[in-house]
Amino acid sequence: MRKTKAATAALLMTGGACLGFAGPAQAAPPPHGHMLVMGVKYGAEGPIGFEKCVDLAAGRALPLNAHHEHAHTGRAGDAISRTETKFVVPTAGLTPWANCAEFKMFFPG
Repeated sequence: MRKTKAATAALLMTGGACLGFAGPAQAAPPPHGHMLVMGVKYGAEGPIGFEKCVDLAAGRALPLNAHHEHAHTGRAGDAISRTETKFVVPTAGLTPWANCAEFKMFFPG
């Protein structure tokens, strides 16, 4: 249950946390990779699993222009944000997991 709540909070707060760093008065986020989590499945208390996870850029940090232009904004970010089953999730540096294998451990089953 605790892991599910942590994963739920991460999915819900990922966009806000990353966007919070984008303001001019904010410090730049620490270098971090990203995962594309697809087919998120929901239960009564939030996300309970997902169908597929891909470590973007082999888990390496994206260049700042690619990070904001493609992962969070721009055409790709806009397309991802229009769905409730796909999320770009940051990795270690902003979250407790470094890759898809570690992220999967936060879900029951």
